[in-house]
Amino acid sequence: MSPQSFLHVAFLLITLALIAPSLQHPENTHSQFPCYLYYKLLYQKRGDVPDPYAMQIRGTFPFLDNWETPFPVNFQGDGVYTARLHVSLGSTYEFKALRSNQWKLGANDKVTISVCNATLVNTPWFEQKTGVIDKIEGVWSDFFSNNRSIATYLPPVYVENVLSHIDQVLVMHDGQNLFFPDESFGGQPWYAQKTMDELIIGGKAPNVALVGVYNSNKRMEEYTYSRDAEYGGGNGDQYLDFLETTALPRVQQEYPRLSIKLESGDWNRDGLGILGSSLGGLISCYAGWTRSKVYSRIGCMSSSFWWNNQDFRGSIVTQSMPSHPITIYVDSGNAPGQDGDGWEETLTVYKYLDSLPSLKNSVYYYLAEGGEHNEYFWSLRFSVPISNLFPL
Repeated sequence: MSPQSFLHVAFLLITLALIAPSLQHPENTHSQFPCYLYYKLLYQKRGDVPDPYAMQIRGTFPFLDNWETPFPVNFQGDGVYTARLHVSLGSTYEFKALRSNQWKLGANDKVTISVCNATLVNTPWFEQKTGVIDKIEGVWSDFFSNNRSIATYLPPVYVENVLSHIDQVLVMHDGQNLFFPDESFGGQPWYAQKTMDELIIGGKAPNVALVGVYNSNKRMEEYTYSRDAEYGGGNGDQYLDFLETTALPRVQQEYPRLSIKLESGDWNRDGLGILGSSLGGLISCYAGWTRSKVYSRIGCMSSSFWWNNQDFRGSIVTQSMPSHPITIYVDSGNAPGQDGDGWEETLTVYKYLDSLPSLKNSVYYYLAEGGEHNEYFWSLRFSVPISNLFPL
């Protein structure tokens, strides 16, 4: 063999030795998929000793045989697991993590590949099937000279996985009516925690935190933005200022894994919503319309659109537009008697909002047949605005 031939054979052998491991690795067996997705799984259960070989994923990635083949995720320490996955640009994949062959709870995760070599951070949970409610007492308002409590529903992943962050948070009024019979009006709460647990574990909603800000003896002042000739009120902007300057920063301080504000200091408006019923629905609609730099998801249930000669429809929504995109949900019942839960005023507002080009496909309406104006009927349909405002 000539020296040139020997060198050529040696070069080929060295080259094959270098590339053989990559040819054998599952992630590199599909060369027709030119992109990589860098998958980063974060999981740490309080007091748990991590198993470096416990984590896998299954899904619709090409090399996973349509959920049939598990793919190992490598332990890097401190609750961090990583994998490099072959993907195809423009494709959408569904997947779920497994821990010791136990499936992640909740909905399938989904990713659309818009750029190559992106990093996807995933924070699954595997055991916790209920959220918890924690309460902050004595939150002081300088303007209203009063204290109030804030009850926060923390979803299951927040409870189990200490490395998780909740990107979607719903601020709610009349917080004492949301969770506990002994605090709610007439002893009838919404049992909002049960609705959220069922939606989340059933794979019908993402992990959303609820921040229930209690009302005060100045409720009518706080939940109305203009003065009504008969009922007074009109300090709604001061109440919304209180939420932004005092209540929500306090919640962020107590629960730092809730993304109420971003690291930049800006509001996490894409994930932040506001919702209420009756006057709480009115002030929510007003907040969404005038403070869209803070809230992008707006829920207005059985709203008191009659307030001040229906000036929300007559002046608020006609004089200006939200400065940022919003999604807005309005509803009512139509029970006979009283005012029929304000269904006519609600329908009028909906039709106007739905006619606005800038809100195309962003307005949702629901009519609760026979629905009355009380906590019981709001509890029955609380899942509807959640599904509309926080889709998977």
